[in-house]
Amino acid sequence: MDEESNDQDQVLNVHVHHKEEKEESEPPKTFEPQPIGPEFTPVPAKKRKIKKWMIVVIVLIVLVIAAGAGAFYLVNNKKPASEKAKTPANSKTTNGKLVSSLKPADVVTKVQDYVKTKYPQVMPEGTKLSAEQIYFKDSSSAPNWKLPGEKFYVSYTDNGAAKTDIYYNWESIADNVVSARYIAISGAVIKSLTDQGFVKNTDSVYGSGSGSVAYTKDDIVCVASSPDNGSISPPSSLACGQISKYTKNLDSYKEIEPYALAYAKAGKMEVGDIFSFSELKAGIKGYKNAKVGLGNAGAMTGGAMGLFYKSPTGDWQFFTGTQSQIMCTEFNTKDIQYAFAYESCNDSSKTGDAANSNVASYYKLQP
Repeated sequence: MDEESNDQDQVLNVHVHHKEEKEESEPPKTFEPQPIGPEFTPVPAKKRKIKKWMIVVIVLIVLVIAAGAGAFYLVNNKKPASEKAKTPANSKTTNGKLVSSLKPADVVTKVQDYVKTKYPQVMPEGTKLSAEQIYFKDSSSAPNWKLPGEKFYVSYTDNGAAKTDIYYNWESIADNVVSARYIAISGAVIKSLTDQGFVKNTDSVYGSGSGSVAYTKDDIVCVASSPDNGSISPPSSLACGQISKYTKNLDSYKEIEPYALAYAKAGKMEVGDIFSFSELKAGIKGYKNAKVGLGNAGAMTGGAMGLFYKSPTGDWQFFTGTQSQIMCTEFNTKDIQYAFAYESCNDSSKTGDAANSNVASYYKLQP
C-alpha cells in the first residue's frame, strides 16, 4: 500500500516538474499589430489649417443672427414701461384695447371708506351737523371732461357715473377751523385716490389756480375739490366717470353742440368752457331764442347766461352773455328783435316800474 502511494507521488512530481520546465522555456507572448493588406503603411493625420478670414466671416454671421433674434424678441415682447405701470390686476384687454373692470362707483366707495376713518361720525344726509360730524350726498354725475378734438368740456349723468359731496360743519366757527376741516377732508379724498393707483392729470384745465384737481387711472377720470385752491365752504366734492364714454354720442354733447359751435364762431370759445342748456323759447316770424349757462370747468368762480338766437332758415348765433337784465337798446338787429320779441328789457328812457319793458313793445314789433 505504501509502495503504491510512493509511486504515484513520483509520477505527479515528474509531471509538475516537466510543466514548470516547459513554462520556463517559452518566452512571454506580446501583441503585434498585423498589416491590413500587403502594402499597408500607417500615415500620420494631417491637421487642417483654417484661414483667419474664414473665422471672421463665421463670427460676423453669428453676430448678425443673434442681433436679428434679439430685435424680433424686443419688438414682439417688450411693452413700454408706462403701459406696464398702468395695467393693474383688475384690467384686461379686449380686441387689443385695455378695458378696466374698475368702475367709478367702486372708486367713490373706497374714498368714502377712507374718509370715514378720519371722520367716523357719519350722519344721515341733510342732518344739521356739529363738531366733527359729516354726511355724504351721492348722485350719478360724471365730472366735466374734454372730448378729443374739442375745446369745450362736457359731463354726463347715470351710465355708470358716480359723485359724492362731503358736507361738514362750518357754521358759527372760525374761518381757520373751517379751512383746516376742508383741507383735511379734501386731502383725505386725494390720498385715497393715490392709494388706489390714480395719477394726477396735468393735461386739463384742472391745473394750477383751479378749484378742482383731476386724477386718472386706466379708463377712469375723477375730479375732486382741490385742497389748495378750493372754496372752504362745503361741500368737498368728488365725481368720477369713464373716459371712453366722453364721445359725441353723449346726449349732453348733442344738446349743447349747436350753441358751442355758435360760441366758437363768435370767437368766444376758450379751453375748458362748459355749456348747460337752460330753456328754448319762440319769438315771432318763426325765430327762436335759447338760454344756455356759460362757464369754465377750471374756473373757481364766474359764469353767465348765454343768449342765442336762430332764424327760420339759419344756424344758431351767439348774441351775448349776461348776469342781469339787458337794456332794450342792445337788441339792435331785426333778427335779434324777432328772436327775443317777448324778452324783458330795461328802457333807459324811463324810470321806476315804467322802465320795465320787452323787446316787442320797445320796438313796436308786429307778430
